[in-house]
Amino acid sequence: MSHSLRERVLALAALPPSAWGAAGLAAFEELVAGLEAGDLRPSEEGDEGWFGHAWIKAGLVLGVRLGRVIEAEAGPLRFLEIDTLQPRSLPASAGPLVRPGVHVGRGAVLRARAFLDLGARVGPEAEVGPGAWIGACVHVGRRAHVGAGAKLVADLEPVAALSPVVADDAWIGAGALVEGPVVLDRRAVVAPGVVVSPALPVFDLVRRERLRPVPGGPLRFPEGAVVVRAVRRSAHPYAERTGLSLEALVVAGYREVEESAEEALLRLSAT
Repeated sequence: MSHSLRERVLALAALPPSAWGAAGLAAFEELVAGLEAGDLRPSEEGDEGWFGHAWIKAGLVLGVRLGRVIEAEAGPLRFLEIDTLQPRSLPASAGPLVRPGVHVGRGAVLRARAFLDLGARVGPEAEVGPGAWIGACVHVGRRAHVGAGAKLVADLEPVAALSPVVADDAWIGAGALVEGPVVLDRRAVVAPGVVVSPALPVFDLVRRERLRPVPGGPLRFPEGAVVVRAVRRSAHPYAERTGLSLEALVVAGYREVEESAEEALLRLSAT
């Protein structure tokens, strides 16, 4: 199915939206079904690391642009919604709000008021905390943890950009923000409240190197990396006069085998 669907999506994407019509809507609906069943994945791990399937994002864009704005109701609430994007649960409920095309693995837990956008994938036995935001085509791996109020932010466009990847057994603390093409490899830890972005400098204290995004690719944090917020001195004369510092990220250390994320943070904060 995926090869035929891929060719149809790419052919439609090359046409103006006015030419999509019923064929575009049919391709979107088939894509959503494949994603929800787990047969299709927005991103995968290959020999050279994680990569995204741009055609899947392009197919989801078809549905967004073909949708009509409608008035919807949920209990006493009235709001505007795009008909092709109507959630699988109602915003008035205490449960999670899940957009079309989301796959949730067996044994995964979605807490109250969590939001999962188009094409997001949550692996088996993962946990998404209350109020967490999982953006479009974000990958949350097996047994991964996304804390309360944490946000994994991604847009559908540009379609070639990789959405955040939280690999198996990784841990994202409450209130953390991960945006853009970022890969947190297996068992990586992001401390609560930390902002992780390719736009911020990242320094690895253990390996004594600076982590940089792959040219045209994501910023990758190694397996077991424990990421905390830091500040760095600025050499700018005005910053020196006023005592200003710049924000940065630091890999403070690496999570040991069988060590929980909380234990790793406590151990490294004491050194």
